Amino acid sequence: MSGSWIDAVARAVTVGPVVRALVIKAKGSTPREVGAWMLISREEVQGTIGGGALEYACIARAHGMLDNSDAAPWVRAVESFHLGPELNQCCGGAMTILLERFGPKEAAVLSARDRVHNFRDVSHPLASGWPISFVTDEPLSPLSNREPLDYIEPLEIARTPVVLYGAGNVGRALARALEGLPFALTWYDAQRKRTLTDGLDVEAELSELAGMGASGSYHVVMTHSHALDEAIVTAVLQDGIFGYLGLIGSATKAARFRQRLLRSGLDPDKVAQMHCPIGLPGLAGKAPAVIAASVAADLLLRRQKQIDPVSAVQ
Repeated sequence: MSGSWIDAVARAVTVGPVVRALVIKAKGSTPREVGAWMLISREEVQGTIGGGALEYACIARAHGMLDNSDAAPWVRAVESFHLGPELNQCCGGAMTILLERFGPKEAAVLSARDRVHNFRDVSHPLASGWPISFVTDEPLSPLSNREPLDYIEPLEIARTPVVLYGAGNVGRALARALEGLPFALTWYDAQRKRTLTDGLDVEAELSELAGMGASGSYHVVMTHSHALDEAIVTAVLQDGIFGYLGLIGSATKAARFRQRLLRSGLDPDKVAQMHCPIGLPGLAGKAPAVIAASVAADLLLRRQKQIDPVSAVQ
């Protein structure tokens, strides 16, 4: 689901009350991580906290909360599950789920928050009223949780910016592959009409390339023209604020590009930061969908390594 969970709640309550199930503790082998959530209404479920018997139990509990038309504002409940002995799930871990009932009043409070706030403190006692506190900064990890219900939740997932150049077969496949992943996509093509989103004519406005991506952006270059590819790669390397630069092509194309970039006077250390071919090494197949899946997986691994270097190597 795209957007923040607050936006999802605001959309859902226009139809009727919903319950949000949020994973606030996860120990051992569990189907989802702390921070995963789903919205439950009488008619449907959006998102997932792991499926199976766990979700079945949470949905049943949520329906009980929804059936109480006289519920006080901001009704909350906490359910803890040992997945193996209690639910007969093979995962065997333990999870604690916070369930919160939202109607129009609660959604309005969430939506009216000051946009400078980055996190929500849900460590208040379980009681009626309006137990909510927004904070601008939290020294601990946003997904850390302490005892007994001391959880600081990010209001929005931090999305890594991805700048994609080109809307050919592979470009379109990659844009689809990135949907639903923790990336913020900006998509440019020389033929604007071929993109699925609003784009920029990079041939006409190449001078603006250096400032396109935010610091740390992932740039993926795959236009219809090798000359345009080279111009884009040169601009990104000269700007030097990128987190990743990938160029579609073979090992032969990579060697020729590196020679040209070096002859143009670019620093060898900068040129070495260009990745070509792109995607996960060893994954065979040149179909657009295969390349797109490979590149998307590679970008996910790079993002994970940046966010949590310890777990990335385990």
